[in-house]
Amino acid sequence: MHYSERAWNTALRAYFYNPVLSQRPAYLCIDDQVLDHIARANQMDTPSGAAQALIDTVRQNVRSRRPTSYWHEQAVAWKMRGYIGDPPFLTVLAISVLSVTRNDPTTGTRSYYKTLRNLLGLPEMPPGCPEDFDSDTQSMWIMLNYWLGQELHGSYGLPTASNDHGYSNIAWPTSQAIMQSSDRARLPQFFTELGFEYGETLPAEFPIVDRLRSWVRSGHSVSKRLKHVLSTKGLTRQLDGTLRMELLRWDGAERDECGVKTLPLLLTWDEYSRCFGSAVKVTPDVEHGVLSALDDVIELEEAGSFSALSIQVQGFFAACGHQASVTLENNETIDVVLRRTYRDCIVLSFNDDLGQFCEVQHAELDSENLVIAHPDCSAKAEAAMGRLGTFELKDRLSRGKPWKLYKYTPTRSALVDTDLTQLSPGSGQLATVEGGLLIDRRRRIYLVDGPPDVQAEAGQSTAALAIDGQRWKTEPRNNRYRLAEAQFQVGAHEINVDGRPMTITLVDHVQTGSNLQPGLGHPLRPTLRLAISEPFELVERGAQVLESDRGAPTITGAVVQGLPTAPTKSLSSSIATSAQGRHFFVGDPGEAAEIFPESPAWLGSLNLDVASSAADIAPCLGQVPFTSKWYVHQGLSGAAAIPSTAFDPSEGVAPKRLPRVGPDVWKEVAEIVDVVEVAAADYTSWSRWRDTATAEPSGRQPE
Repeated sequence: MHYSERAWNTALRAYFYNPVLSQRPAYLCIDDQVLDHIARANQMDTPSGAAQALIDTVRQNVRSRRPTSYWHEQAVAWKMRGYIGDPPFLTVLAISVLSVTRNDPTTGTRSYYKTLRNLLGLPEMPPGCPEDFDSDTQSMWIMLNYWLGQELHGSYGLPTASNDHGYSNIAWPTSQAIMQSSDRARLPQFFTELGFEYGETLPAEFPIVDRLRSWVRSGHSVSKRLKHVLSTKGLTRQLDGTLRMELLRWDGAERDECGVKTLPLLLTWDEYSRCFGSAVKVTPDVEHGVLSALDDVIELEEAGSFSALSIQVQGFFAACGHQASVTLENNETIDVVLRRTYRDCIVLSFNDDLGQFCEVQHAELDSENLVIAHPDCSAKAEAAMGRLGTFELKDRLSRGKPWKLYKYTPTRSALVDTDLTQLSPGSGQLATVEGGLLIDRRRRIYLVDGPPDVQAEAGQSTAALAIDGQRWKTEPRNNRYRLAEAQFQVGAHEINVDGRPMTITLVDHVQTGSNLQPGLGHPLRPTLRLAISEPFELVERGAQVLESDRGAPTITGAVVQGLPTAPTKSLSSSIATSAQGRHFFVGDPGEAAEIFPESPAWLGSLNLDVASSAADIAPCLGQVPFTSKWYVHQGLSGAAAIPSTAFDPSEGVAPKRLPRVGPDVWKEVAEIVDVVEVAAADYTSWSRWRDTATAEPSGRQPE
């Protein structure tokens, strides 16, 4: 049965871009299995397979010259209508991605175009890229990004398509197929087990791809495609960007392959009643909500806390899942799945929230832990526990071949077998802070008399530790640095372990309630987005709050006030945009400079928790060797331009990196001028400049 372009576009949009993905990266990751799932979900009758049905639909609109011009025309018309309705070109973009996933990614561009021509029903000769395919589909990808980011503001997912890395001609579809949905569903487990913080921005030199590669080698299951990507140098650069974006946008929650949130169902043990039970660990997305699961109705506390459940874990070791729901503070109710993962060896440590032992990722150093081992791995577990500390057998938990219950006190960390890493404290995890007199878990606030310890990565003989830029000279014990041995002052302190920065804040007292006084009274520009944290709080004076006011709200156009002790300092208004993406100043035809803006130093001195994406554009203007007329920003959500007169080059400090100029830069700008968005007031002057620029030999000739 034949299905129309509209039917397929609607089905693709509903699957890949929907409210479940709000404010999370969204990928048009197409393969044969995903298409079969979409067809079943939409009750499509596809006897030859869903992929073939989609191919047949697309081939009906392929033209002999400029094969993809039909969809380009549809895209332009959709844009002129104001992006109303679903994108009318998802079908052909899906085919471009299917050409990637049906290929071994190591074979590169030539094999890609051979597959693409076959899917479009084009002859193999002449080989290579079909006429105008790259330019047509690039404009569609840019429009798709703009629709997701600017029109829908991320409510159906955040744009991810890019051509930043990898094979230059096929980078757009490749960026969507770097990871399959099953791989992305496992990323929260990867982030959690290694100890990443949700929303963390990693230093550029941090080897996150190497970490994932090691994690996969340790026995974790991923798709064949991801294994290929991990072994292909040209694609690991794109994977690096994908992992960083996923971590930055991670909200601390785990999800299944369909995007439904899951909460880990953990095993508990009450030493007095000698009974097993269950509990959940509260994730940031559901904190302070009300969980309804079977007979339980429980008010959840802050993220990172634990709540006991009456759910009996059948067989107490089996994998299982329970449907549940959480009513959030805004009265929104979301569906969740309480999910338990099977393990042959389970470690439980005493949990202060529950008053009993609870399942953990890794045993606690120098503390009594409980270990439950399957009979087939108990001998290996005993050998590992003997190397790492002391243990004793306490009980046998079932008839026949019984599971064994041990008491276990590890006294050191070391590398162990991949299926027993939970026995080694911190094994496989990144450096982190533990213990201390904790006040706020999320923002790492401690009493000055009780700073935390720094737990370095297990298996490393030494770790480079620096506090506030000064190298820590005291040797660690079992990879653990005791910060209590030093005298710290009240305030924020940066901890850097092997290039990974963390910040802790030490205070000498805790005060409840609010005692704000005017401190920072400069209204922020509407284009600026800041994440504000203590000692500053948001005062809503015409401000638009874009996220929950719990934690770090994202604000626009706000007035900031500080605590009485906060420094009084006026805020510069020269921050213009996000540092993500690429930035250009352009002048007369042929004149273009790519600039490299930095976040202004004065902003960091205010102790504001400002996203590292804040960019100080104005001082870059003074570095440009020509009279600039327009500033152009190319981001994932599209390209935009504003007149250069909006910037005062005397504001701020010029970045260390000088602009990149020359014909190649002009060519890169000329390729995107047709899809650049401008304000209504600037449209006439921009159109006049664009027409002049593209008419010159140095620019791109108009079609």
